[in-house]
Amino acid sequence: MKQHKLIAPEYIFTFILITTLFFLWALPNVLNDVLIKQFQKSLELSRFEAGLIQTAIKLGYFCLAIPAGLFMQRFGYKQGILTGLLTFAIGCFLFYPAASSGVYLIFLGGIFIIGSGLSFLELGANSYIAGLGESATSARRLTLAQSFNPIGGITGVTLGTLFIFSGNEPTREQIAEMKMQITVGGNAYTDFLRMENARVWPTYLVIGLLVLVVAFLIWRTKFPKIETASDGQKGSYRKLFKFPHWYGAVLSQFFYLGAQLGTWSYLITYVQENSPLTEKQAGGLLILYMGIFMI
Repeated sequence: MKQHKLIAPEYIFTFILITTLFFLWALPNVLNDVLIKQFQKSLELSRFEAGLIQTAIKLGYFCLAIPAGLFMQRFGYKQGILTGLLTFAIGCFLFYPAASSGVYLIFLGGIFIIGSGLSFLELGANSYIAGLGESATSARRLTLAQSFNPIGGITGVTLGTLFIFSGNEPTREQIAEMKMQITVGGNAYTDFLRMENARVWPTYLVIGLLVLVVAFLIWRTKFPKIETASDGQKGSYRKLFKFPHWYGAVLSQFFYLGAQLGTWSYLITYVQENSPLTEKQAGGLLILYMGIFMI
């Protein structure tokens, strides 16, 4: 019986590079769960307002997913992935002016741009990994690459818990007292909010730089041409509506994402409201949650 290779030797380096994308796009997705709690504190947002973080990143996916597919159909996977990485990095770098100004709308703009870049990465990486080798092993190859996604999620929430959360959570009485303390910047409480906002951008700056390093390596790497099911033929969106299982897949994805985001986004807030744990300890539970998800 013929033994099917999971990854051909000549494809290994390319496979490793594309697999890093699965790790990278998990970082901002799970960091959003930390940002929701952080912005409730540092920007004095309601739970609903902070939840717009998830709306912004998924809106980026929604608006750019189809254009990303058309772009890669015309220019190829490599150009599409590079476009996604550069867009991802730009969104990360926007966190510095957002934190400096303390304007929530700029944060949301940066997150929307990140989501737009991730739509290129997810579409390109999943499709390319599946076609990077024998079709008999494409499912195993894709599963192996996707196993790095929860590792990225664990890394993201760990970075957020360690470097974004300060652990400084003043009570209402302490906040009232801080507002009475006049400082050069206004009062002690406005200084506190400014410092809390400043804790966000260094993590995103590092992620943005890492993304640029990966983009450089991909730019310098020659991508092997792979055959796809659409080679030599034009598809049609209208044809999709003829397949009942396509409707089921879209519906399943809708409910799956709703359950996932609803659970992850408010886990830290829920834990704090129903236990004496601090934000860092609640973040630790989210790390544990992501570990179980990976297993």
